[in-house]
Amino acid sequence: MGEERQVKRSRSRRWAIAAVAVLAAAAVGGGIVFSWARPRVRWRQVLAAVGQQDTIHGQARIYLPDGSQWEYALWAKVKGPGKTAVNGALRPVRLPPGRSTLPAHPDPMLKAFCDALDVCGKQGIITLLAAGGTGSPRARRIEWAGKPALMVDMATPAKLASDRQPHLDEWRLVLDPDSRLVLAVSLFAREGGESVMRARCGYEYNAWLPAGFKDQP
Repeated sequence: MGEERQVKRSRSRRWAIAAVAVLAAAAVGGGIVFSWARPRVRWRQVLAAVGQQDTIHGQARIYLPDGSQWEYALWAKVKGPGKTAVNGALRPVRLPPGRSTLPAHPDPMLKAFCDALDVCGKQGIITLLAAGGTGSPRARRIEWAGKPALMVDMATPAKLASDRQPHLDEWRLVLDPDSRLVLAVSLFAREGGESVMRARCGYEYNAWLPAGFKDQP
């Protein structure tokens, strides 16, 4: 009987060791899966990727609180990481309700949104994130235009939350998972306790600049 009990205890110990090993392997495997599913985004890598391109073309739609909607075409010549020369073309696509003409003076919020869409310029969000040591957030894997992409949601950095751009509270950045280029950006404002999208822009790279593009110093 004593020998039989000893054999049973030995088997129990082996099962316990095996169970611990399986759980440990599962934990490690789970960590690997989590890391793959929520990869980290390093902003310096994103800025470097954009800085290696020749041009940026952004096509945006802006939604103002007065109900008007605007299309904005952004063209930029890339001069290095965080350095762009930008030209833009803006046109209304919907007037404010009850109006038949545009206001005499454009809403300052409109310029703030247009400036914000130059995400990799001197004061762009990617440039500031790369320089500001804000960490490496984890992105979500999504599908964008039928292809794999990464998405990062974040609050406006302190350097952008100023009188210069007072209406930008949240950002949604979509990145290419391989090149780390910025594919799209959405801008949100907190209004009445809710998050309201005020601008969205898709980007492409290395397209020909339009005739008449002015290269800023």
